[in-house]
Amino acid sequence: MRAEGAAIEVTEEGAYATFSSNGSAGTSIFGYDPGCPVQSARDGYIVGTPWLEASLLRIHDLNAGESIQLDMYSLEGDPVDCIYGFWPQSYYDCGQWYINRGTSLVLRGSTYDGTEEQMDFLIDFSRAQTDASGDVTNEQELVLAKYPYIKLAGDGYYTASDGEAWFYLDEQGNRVDSPEWADCSGFYQGYALVLEKDGMAYLVDRDFNKVTEGYPADSVSQAGGMFCIAKGDEQTFLYMGLQETPEGD
Repeated sequence: MRAEGAAIEVTEEGAYATFSSNGSAGTSIFGYDPGCPVQSARDGYIVGTPWLEASLLRIHDLNAGESIQLDMYSLEGDPVDCIYGFWPQSYYDCGQWYINRGTSLVLRGSTYDGTEEQMDFLIDFSRAQTDASGDVTNEQELVLAKYPYIKLAGDGYYTASDGEAWFYLDEQGNRVDSPEWADCSGFYQGYALVLEKDGMAYLVDRDFNKVTEGYPADSVSQAGGMFCIAKGDEQTFLYMGLQETPEGD
Protein backbone atom coordinates (compact mmCIF):
# COMPACT_ATOMS: atom_id res chain seq x y z
CA MET A 1 0.00 0.00 0.00
CA ARG A 2 1.33 3.42 -0.88
CA ALA A 3 1.67 5.92 1.92
CA GLU A 4 0.13 8.61 -0.27
CA GLY A 5 -3.15 6.69 -0.26
CA ALA A 6 -3.37 6.37 3.51
CA ALA A 7 -6.00 8.52 5.21
CA ILE A 8 -3.83 8.90 8.33
CA GLU A 9 -1.20 10.70 6.26
CA VAL A 10 -3.77 13.20 5.09
CA THR A 11 -4.94 13.79 8.65
CA GLU A 12 -1.38 14.36 9.87
CA GLU A 13 -0.80 16.87 7.09
CA GLY A 14 -3.84 18.85 8.21
CA ALA A 15 -6.21 18.22 5.34
CA TYR A 16 -9.00 17.54 7.80
CA ALA A 17 -8.44 20.59 10.06
CA THR A 18 -11.90 22.08 10.65
CA PHE A 19 -13.61 25.19 11.94
CA SER A 20 -17.19 25.71 13.01
CA SER A 21 -19.39 28.44 11.58
CA ASN A 22 -18.50 30.84 14.41
CA GLY A 23 -14.76 30.47 13.78
CA SER A 24 -13.84 28.23 16.70
CA ALA A 25 -12.26 24.84 16.25
CA GLY A 26 -14.84 22.20 15.46
CA THR A 27 -15.92 19.42 13.14
CA SER A 28 -18.53 21.06 10.92
CA ILE A 29 -18.25 19.60 7.40
CA PHE A 30 -19.21 22.95 5.88
CA GLY A 31 -16.07 24.87 6.79
CA TYR A 32 -12.98 22.81 6.06
CA ASP A 33 -10.74 21.91 3.15
CA PRO A 34 -11.13 19.81 1.13
CA GLY A 35 -14.64 19.20 2.47
CA CYS A 36 -16.03 15.66 2.37
CA PRO A 37 -13.16 13.57 0.93
CA VAL A 38 -14.30 11.56 -2.07
CA GLN A 39 -11.41 9.06 -2.19
CA SER A 40 -7.81 8.53 -1.04
CA ALA A 41 -5.12 11.14 -1.58
CA ARG A 42 -2.95 10.70 -4.69
CA ASP A 43 0.16 12.52 -5.93
CA GLY A 44 -0.12 15.19 -3.25
CA TYR A 45 -3.79 16.01 -3.91
CA ILE A 46 -7.12 14.92 -2.48
CA VAL A 47 -10.54 15.48 -4.05
CA GLY A 48 -13.58 16.49 -2.01
CA THR A 49 -16.85 18.39 -2.01
CA PRO A 50 -18.07 21.10 0.41
CA TRP A 51 -20.81 18.66 1.40
CA LEU A 52 -22.10 15.37 0.11
CA GLU A 53 -24.09 15.49 -3.17
CA ALA A 54 -22.90 19.05 -3.85
CA SER A 55 -22.43 20.28 -7.42
CA LEU A 56 -19.14 21.86 -6.29
CA LEU A 57 -15.89 19.89 -6.47
CA ARG A 58 -12.66 20.78 -4.68
CA ILE A 59 -9.11 19.59 -5.28
CA HIS A 60 -6.87 20.23 -2.30
CA ASP A 61 -3.09 20.62 -2.62
CA LEU A 62 -1.73 18.89 0.48
CA ASN A 63 1.68 20.55 0.18
CA ALA A 64 0.46 24.12 -0.35
CA GLY A 65 -2.58 23.71 1.92
CA GLU A 66 -4.83 25.35 -0.68
CA SER A 67 -8.02 24.31 -2.47
CA ILE A 68 -9.48 25.08 -5.88
CA GLN A 69 -13.25 24.82 -6.24
CA LEU A 70 -15.12 23.98 -9.46
CA ASP A 71 -18.83 24.27 -10.23
CA MET A 72 -19.24 21.06 -12.25
CA TYR A 73 -22.36 22.29 -14.05
CA SER A 74 -20.36 25.12 -15.64
CA LEU A 75 -18.26 22.70 -17.73
CA GLU A 76 -20.88 22.90 -20.49
CA GLY A 77 -20.96 26.70 -20.48
CA ASP A 78 -24.38 28.10 -19.66
CA PRO A 79 -26.34 25.72 -17.39
CA VAL A 80 -28.29 23.14 -19.38
CA ASP A 81 -31.53 21.97 -17.81
CA CYS A 82 -31.16 18.39 -19.04
CA ILE A 83 -27.84 17.88 -17.17
CA TYR A 84 -28.93 16.62 -13.77
CA GLY A 85 -25.84 15.03 -12.26
CA PHE A 86 -22.04 15.06 -12.23
CA TRP A 87 -19.74 12.80 -10.25
CA PRO A 88 -16.01 11.97 -10.40
CA GLN A 89 -15.03 8.50 -11.62
CA SER A 90 -12.69 6.29 -9.59
CA TYR A 91 -10.07 3.64 -10.40
CA TYR A 92 -8.25 0.97 -8.41
CA ASP A 93 -4.47 0.91 -7.99
CA CYS A 94 -2.16 -0.73 -5.42
CA GLY A 95 -4.87 -1.50 -2.87
CA GLN A 96 -6.61 1.90 -3.00
CA TRP A 97 -9.44 3.56 -4.88
CA TYR A 98 -8.49 6.91 -6.36
CA ILE A 99 -10.25 9.79 -8.12
CA ASN A 100 -7.30 11.79 -9.43
CA ARG A 101 -3.96 11.38 -11.12
CA GLY A 102 -2.19 14.52 -9.99
CA THR A 103 -4.45 17.40 -10.97
CA SER A 104 -6.41 15.36 -13.55
CA LEU A 105 -9.67 13.49 -13.06
CA VAL A 106 -12.73 12.31 -14.98
CA LEU A 107 -16.21 13.69 -14.29
CA ARG A 108 -19.29 11.84 -15.53
CA GLY A 109 -22.26 13.97 -16.46
CA SER A 110 -25.69 12.35 -16.62
CA THR A 111 -28.19 13.92 -18.99
CA TYR A 112 -31.83 13.36 -19.67
CA ASP A 113 -33.48 14.65 -22.82
CA GLY A 114 -36.13 12.03 -23.41
CA THR A 115 -33.57 9.28 -22.86
CA GLU A 116 -30.82 9.01 -20.26
CA GLU A 117 -27.28 9.43 -21.56
CA GLN A 118 -23.87 10.11 -20.10
CA MET A 119 -20.80 12.12 -21.04
CA ASP A 120 -17.37 11.91 -19.44
CA PHE A 121 -15.10 14.95 -19.09
CA LEU A 122 -11.34 14.62 -18.63
CA ILE A 123 -10.33 17.77 -16.76
CA ASP A 124 -7.03 19.16 -15.49
CA PHE A 125 -7.06 21.55 -12.53
CA SER A 126 -3.53 22.76 -13.35
CA ARG A 127 -5.13 24.93 -16.06
CA ALA A 128 -7.40 26.67 -13.58
CA GLN A 129 -7.61 30.41 -13.12
CA THR A 130 -9.29 31.38 -9.87
CA ASP A 131 -10.76 34.38 -8.12
CA ALA A 132 -9.79 35.52 -4.62
CA SER A 133 -11.95 32.85 -2.99
CA GLY A 134 -10.41 29.98 -5.00
CA ASP A 135 -13.35 29.46 -7.36
CA VAL A 136 -12.43 28.48 -10.91
CA THR A 137 -13.27 31.20 -13.45
CA ASN A 138 -12.23 29.44 -16.69
CA GLU A 139 -14.14 26.18 -16.28
CA GLN A 140 -14.36 25.14 -19.93
CA GLU A 141 -10.60 25.55 -20.40
CA LEU A 142 -10.07 22.76 -17.88
CA VAL A 143 -11.67 20.20 -20.24
CA LEU A 144 -9.02 18.15 -22.06
CA ALA A 145 -11.42 15.70 -23.71
CA LYS A 146 -15.11 14.78 -23.73
CA TYR A 147 -16.46 11.36 -24.78
CA PRO A 148 -19.34 9.07 -23.76
CA TYR A 149 -16.75 7.00 -21.85
CA ILE A 150 -13.35 7.90 -20.38
CA LYS A 151 -11.60 5.78 -17.77
CA LEU A 152 -8.61 6.59 -15.60
CA ALA A 153 -5.93 4.04 -14.71
CA GLY A 154 -2.89 3.95 -12.47
CA ASP A 155 -0.40 4.82 -15.20
CA GLY A 156 -0.09 5.28 -18.91
CA TYR A 157 -2.92 6.24 -21.22
CA TYR A 158 -6.59 6.83 -20.43
CA THR A 159 -9.14 4.59 -22.15
CA ALA A 160 -12.03 6.20 -24.04
CA SER A 161 -14.89 5.34 -26.35
CA ASP A 162 -16.96 7.36 -28.79
CA GLY A 163 -19.73 4.75 -28.61
CA GLU A 164 -18.44 2.88 -31.66
CA ALA A 165 -14.91 1.79 -30.69
CA TRP A 166 -12.41 1.97 -27.83
CA PHE A 167 -9.07 3.78 -28.01
CA TYR A 168 -6.52 5.56 -25.81
CA LEU A 169 -5.94 9.19 -24.84
CA ASP A 170 -2.65 10.68 -23.68
CA GLU A 171 -2.39 12.85 -20.57
CA GLN A 172 -3.29 15.95 -22.63
CA GLY A 173 -6.52 14.32 -23.83
CA ASN A 174 -5.30 13.67 -27.39
CA ARG A 175 -6.08 10.40 -29.15
CA VAL A 176 -3.07 8.10 -29.28
CA ASP A 177 -1.99 6.82 -32.69
CA SER A 178 -3.10 3.20 -32.30
CA PRO A 179 -5.72 0.77 -33.62
CA GLU A 180 -9.34 0.99 -32.51
CA TRP A 181 -10.60 -1.91 -30.45
CA ALA A 182 -13.87 -3.52 -29.41
CA ASP A 183 -12.68 -3.00 -25.81
CA CYS A 184 -9.48 -2.15 -23.96
CA SER A 185 -8.30 -1.87 -20.37
CA GLY A 186 -6.17 0.65 -18.54
CA PHE A 187 -2.40 0.25 -18.36
CA TYR A 188 -0.55 -1.11 -15.35
CA GLN A 189 3.26 -1.05 -15.24
CA GLY A 190 3.35 -0.69 -19.01
CA TYR A 191 0.80 -3.37 -19.99
CA ALA A 192 -2.87 -3.40 -20.97
CA LEU A 193 -5.49 -5.77 -22.37
CA VAL A 194 -7.02 -5.06 -25.76
CA LEU A 195 -9.92 -6.83 -27.47
CA GLU A 196 -9.70 -6.86 -31.24
CA LYS A 197 -12.83 -6.68 -33.34
CA ASP A 198 -12.45 -10.37 -34.28
CA GLY A 199 -13.15 -11.30 -30.64
CA MET A 200 -9.57 -12.10 -29.57
CA ALA A 201 -7.96 -10.43 -26.55
CA TYR A 202 -4.23 -9.85 -26.04
CA LEU A 203 -1.97 -8.34 -23.42
CA VAL A 204 0.05 -5.57 -25.10
CA ASP A 205 2.93 -3.31 -24.08
CA ARG A 206 3.02 0.50 -24.27
CA ASP A 207 3.81 0.32 -28.01
CA PHE A 208 0.81 -2.03 -28.51
CA ASN A 209 2.99 -5.05 -29.28
CA LYS A 210 1.27 -8.32 -28.32
CA VAL A 211 3.04 -10.15 -25.50
CA THR A 212 0.62 -13.07 -24.97
CA GLU A 213 -1.36 -15.50 -27.05
CA GLY A 214 -4.91 -14.57 -28.00
CA TYR A 215 -7.91 -15.33 -25.77
CA PRO A 216 -11.52 -15.49 -27.03
CA ALA A 217 -13.34 -12.71 -25.20
CA ASP A 218 -16.46 -10.56 -25.00
CA SER A 219 -14.85 -7.88 -22.81
CA VAL A 220 -11.66 -7.03 -20.94
CA SER A 221 -10.95 -5.08 -17.76
CA GLN A 222 -8.16 -4.24 -15.32
CA ALA A 223 -7.89 -3.49 -11.59
CA GLY A 224 -4.36 -2.74 -10.48
CA GLY A 225 -2.09 -5.59 -11.61
CA MET A 226 -4.99 -7.97 -12.30
CA PHE A 227 -6.34 -8.22 -15.85
CA CYS A 228 -9.68 -9.93 -16.54
CA ILE A 229 -10.78 -11.60 -19.79
CA ALA A 230 -14.52 -12.35 -19.86
CA LYS A 231 -16.14 -14.78 -22.28
CA GLY A 232 -19.77 -15.65 -21.58
CA ASP A 233 -19.98 -16.80 -17.95
CA GLU A 234 -16.26 -17.61 -17.77
CA GLN A 235 -13.47 -15.29 -16.63
CA THR A 236 -9.71 -15.70 -16.98
CA PHE A 237 -7.31 -13.57 -14.95
CA LEU A 238 -3.81 -12.54 -15.95
CA TYR A 239 -1.44 -11.10 -13.38
CA MET A 240 1.70 -9.09 -13.94
CA GLY A 241 3.79 -12.27 -13.89
CA LEU A 242 1.77 -13.21 -17.01
CA GLN A 243 0.48 -16.31 -15.20
CA GLU A 244 -3.00 -17.44 -16.17
CA THR A 245 -5.42 -18.13 -13.31
CA PRO A 246 -8.89 -19.54 -14.18
CA GLU A 247 -11.82 -18.31 -12.11
CA GLY A 248 -12.19 -20.18 -8.82
CA ASP A 249 -8.48 -20.86 -8.23
